Amino acid sequence: MTVMHTLFLNQVDSTNLEARRRWLTACKLHLSPAPFVVVAAQQSAGMGRSGRTWQSPAGGLWLSVGWPLRKSAETCAAAPLAVGLAAAEALQECCGLHCAIKWPNDLLVNEKKLRGFYANVNSAATHQ
Repeated sequence: MTVMHTLFLNQVDSTNLEARRRWLTACKLHLSPAPFVVVAAQQSAGMGRSGRTWQSPAGGLWLSVGWPLRKSAETCAAAPLAVGLAAAEALQECCGLHCAIKWPNDLLVNEKKLRGFYANVNSAATHQ
């Protein structure tokens, strides 16, 4: 079983940027980053595809996961879709929610966006 370190923040610019900062800091210290998750109550500049940003108010679930790759970035290109499908299946099984995936990166419940998937691979920091 993999241990997942979790960092909870009241507010952050972006959980994605915070995850990236922590990852790069570990690499600069010549440490192998362990899997972790950054969770925030609010984001002032949440990140999405194509550099889009948005405000993420309190009451949502805003998080980013840092995970060391054991394969090349190209091999992991389908990971966001796999995560979305797993989330849809989990919500169906535990909550009875019928979810749909909207290409390229949204999970919908009752035709409303529940979450988006955004993958950022930093190959310079993978120690490969």
